[in-house]
Amino acid sequence: MNDEVISTLDKFFELLAAQKWEAANGLLASGFFAFENGTRYSAHEFIMLVKDVFANGTRYQWQVTKPEVIARADIAWVAYHNVGYLNAPGSARTGRHWLETAVLSHDGTCWKLCFLSSMRAEIRA
Repeated sequence: MNDEVISTLDKFFELLAAQKWEAANGLLASGFFAFENGTRYSAHEFIMLVKDVFANGTRYQWQVTKPEVIARADIAWVAYHNVGYLNAPGSARTGRHWLETAVLSHDGTCWKLCFLSSMRAEIRA
C-alpha cells in the first residue's frame, strides 16, 4: 500500500513537470486543496498556478524523498522531503528543498490526492 501511495505522488509531480495538466488533475480527488506559499488553492487554482509559472519559461523538477506514510484502509497521510530544482529563464539552475505533507484517499480504483501542503526549507549538506 505504501509503495502505491508514493508512486501516486511521484506520478503527480512527473505529470506537472511534463506539463500534462489534465492527467495531473486526474490524480486529484474531488475537493482537493493545497497550501502553497501561504495561500490556499483549489485543484483548478493549483494546476493554473503551476501552468502559469511554466508558461513564463520557469521549470521545476521535484523528487519525493524520505517519505513517512501512515495508511489505514482508504486514507493515507504522507510527510516527505521534496528535493529538486528551479530553472528560471536567464538564471542558473537552483536547488530547492521543500517539506511537504499530503493526504490521499483510495477511490476503489486508485489513490488520489486530497490535500497537499508545501513549505520551503533549507538545503542541508
